[in-house]
Amino acid sequence: MKLSEKLGYIISEAFSSPFKDSVVVEVKGESVVLREGGNYTGINLEGVDLRGANLDGTILVNANLKNSNLSRVNLRNANLHGANLDGVVILGGDMTGIQLDSGALDAANVMDSSTIGINLDEIEVK
Repeated sequence: MKLSEKLGYIISEAFSSPFKDSVVVEVKGESVVLREGGNYTGINLEGVDLRGANLDGTILVNANLKNSNLSRVNLRNANLHGANLDGVVILGGDMTGIQLDSGALDAANVMDSSTIGINLDEIEVK
């Protein structure tokens, strides 16, 4: 994706929702804008690098995040029920209030099974 395309997406997001953070990622050759609090049910983000993104309150129900990098991502109050988190890398970040299915992080790489830098205090596991 060209820099001008990224800037175009960012500018359009800034005007449509000026108080929300957004990030532009490339998925299978197409640009996707992810916005804080957005609804991305069923989205395929396999292998995407989301390092440092603010996805506070984002709905990622049944999303495919397999092999994605979620390091330093703000997932506070995000809904990841049914999400595929196999092979996900998580190093730091905020997961306060996140909603996950039981065992969802079993196949994830959370700092070599450590939770250093991740707030897991209020995770709701169903």
